[in-house]
Amino acid sequence: MSDPFTKIEKEKGVTLEYLKILKDYNYPVIVSTKSDQVIGKDYLDVINGSNIYIRFSTTIVSPHLREKIDRGCPPLADIGFAASVLANENIPVCFRFQPIIPGHEKSFDEVFEVAKKANVKHISAEYLKCPIDANRNFGKSLANDLGKNPIEYYKELGAERYGREYMLPLRYRAPWLIEFANKARDNGVTFGFADNDLLLHSDGQSCCSASDLYLKKASFFNANIVALAKSKQYGDLIYFSDYLSRWIPESSVSTYLNSTARLRSLNFEESQWLQYLREMWLGQYGVFRPDYFDGLEKTKKVDLNGLPVYVKRKSDFVNRLETSAASSGYLERKVQLN
Repeated sequence: MSDPFTKIEKEKGVTLEYLKILKDYNYPVIVSTKSDQVIGKDYLDVINGSNIYIRFSTTIVSPHLREKIDRGCPPLADIGFAASVLANENIPVCFRFQPIIPGHEKSFDEVFEVAKKANVKHISAEYLKCPIDANRNFGKSLANDLGKNPIEYYKELGAERYGREYMLPLRYRAPWLIEFANKARDNGVTFGFADNDLLLHSDGQSCCSASDLYLKKASFFNANIVALAKSKQYGDLIYFSDYLSRWIPESSVSTYLNSTARLRSLNFEESQWLQYLREMWLGQYGVFRPDYFDGLEKTKKVDLNGLPVYVKRKSDFVNRLETSAASSGYLERKVQLN
């Protein structure tokens, strides 16, 4: 969960040693970084022939603020050059636009042009989520851009709180994300919706990264609601038993979840995992029950255990996405390719 190319990597070379081991086993790996160190000769020698995919992360923000927001990161032009070097070696490259700062969406075009010239394979995009401590912990430049009170600014845009974060409403995000997705796809670049509620609409089967499209023999974790929903057709019902049939860990819940923020005391008279997953299904552990995700709806039906049954529908977001794609010609080209 941290950048593998921090300054200390130049001294220690720990990432380089990991990459050598991964190459020995042909193990599929995504390297996610904001650095251009990855094109150093030692790294390129290891990456060539590896089962690897490089993802560069950059903020979508106006050029005059980029250096202040992405502090300590190489200029965008340097990242573009690094991406070009990798693409020329036939190494799949992705640009992750994260976070997108509200009010700066027009800067997408500049960054996308850099990505397109570098022959990237994939783009993913995610809006800034405003944590409940943002007013205190956001950097000065970002806080000032958001009116010196990021939380209030987000509330004015209609953001709602989910757990420890405020998230912009879909009515704000949708027009921009649809534009971004169609621009990418029109240029032969796959697209991932990295906001949690829109994950179902990403290209590929593995979350928003499309790693299944660009890595060889790469399995991915599919014992989750998003992967389950992606396997369904519109109109299909989704049962709790479908969820359980994918995988249940054999070890104790505490092996995986040991935070008091995520795990309350459970009844030890029955399977801890069964309890936990049931309460997730009902939305009693955070927000991620099935109908949190765009396109999934709760029906009036319940299963034999009294748990709600959900259904996959074509959402308004998807209708707008497809209408926009049709007008751009993307859907027609997709049919011809298939």
